[in-house]
Parts: sequence; C-alpha cells; structure tokens
Amino acid sequence: MKGKDITEIKQVLKLNREEMAKMCGVHPTTIYRWEKNGKNEISGIEPMQAGILLKLLNKIKNNSKEINKISRDIKNALLIGGAIFGLYILLKALFDE
Repeated sequence: MKGKDITEIKQVLKLNREEMAKMCGVHPTTIYRWEKNGKNEISGIEPMQAGILLKLLNKIKNNSKEINKISRDIKNALLIGGAIFGLYILLKALFDE
C-alpha cells in the first residue's frame, strides 16, 4: 500500500482527511503521513487495514458504477453512526457480492 493509493481512495470516494481517518480508525495526521509517502510504501499500517484498503482500491478501479453509492453510504454512516458504522458499510460494500 502506497501513499498515492490512500490519496486516490480519498479523492474517488470524496472523503476528507477526517472522514478517511475515522473509516481507518486512525488520527487525521496519520492519513496525512500516509499520503505524504507518495509512491513509497506506507510504514506503520496494520496488515488488516492495508488489505481492506487494497480491496477497496481494486473495487474502485474495476467497478466505477458503484463508487458514488459507496461514497454516499460511507459518508452517511460516518455522520449517523460514527466510525464503527462507517467501517461496517465499507466492509459490506467490499464483501457483499
């Protein structure tokens, strides 16, 4: 997982740094540090986080039709139920096929 991948996910899903941080269970400055790595591998990311984010990145690249719905659902979940609900919606979108 590279910094540019985090930036791409954040931009495609139209998430700000705080929303991305909530979804990943980290502080917004962690997202900033990850993004700053650019083309380099991210250090300090948990394997499960990296796996989920890579699956999300693959879904983004392979299925652009669902992106707006996933983005809207994640934003609503973060707003209504916080980080845990946002993560649930993300995982549901990734693994319900």
